[in-house]
Amino acid sequence: MRSGQFHLSIGVKSLAASKAFYSDVLGAEITHDGDYVNLDLYGAQITLKENVDMNPELPHLHFGVNLPLVTFTDLAESIAQDHAQMGSHAASHC
Repeated sequence: MRSGQFHLSIGVKSLAASKAFYSDVLGAEITHDGDYVNLDLYGAQITLKENVDMNPELPHLHFGVNLPLVTFTDLAESIAQDHAQMGSHAASHC
């Protein structure tokens, strides 16, 4: 089975209020506290970034998975090989 830590970065109107909710109410562990907050929520990494206007165009809002470097490298190589084999048809399958 593959493993990695799910990661979600979200914008919040109030960093302080959101940090309190995730840690005090949901029981998340704060792993970084600065201009953004990282939380461990049952094994998932949640990043809270203040976004007062809730602008969805900001590039820091994203999700993904944290992988060990060797796993990431293997996956990147697999994707590159698949793309090379599929050629111009690759984009139509995604």
